[in-house]
Amino acid sequence: MRKFGPRVYVKRDSESAIKRGCILYGAHFRPEMAKIVWAACAAARELVPAVDECWLTEGFRDIRNIDAKMDRHEVLNALDITFRIPVDLRPTDADYHRIKVRMRELLGPDYDVLFHSAHIHAELDPH
Repeated sequence: MRKFGPRVYVKRDSESAIKRGCILYGAHFRPEMAKIVWAACAAARELVPAVDECWLTEGFRDIRNIDAKMDRHEVLNALDITFRIPVDLRPTDADYHRIKVRMRELLGPDYDVLFHSAHIHAELDPH
């Protein structure tokens, strides 16, 4: 386990199956968005100490061509996150569910946190 928790990486185009890495803009670094990354790293460090890497896999996404009613990626209020354990292992689905629950506790009611096929989707969505 790293002294300060998992390192944070941003997925590059070459690391993406669809050849589009994580698109981030300055607005993704607002304090309320940085809190999502902090919560993800804190939850992973607490619940799955072997997690060594936190990957931002999706920031901005143009949703006009995607079947989605509401997606906060387009307004720079959502991030998708995945985790890795050394030697390219990934946490189990059960680990992801535990991380999701802890992130919800850390972030509070203004955030939605979901587990989608091998990643966490977290978004700022004040109610």
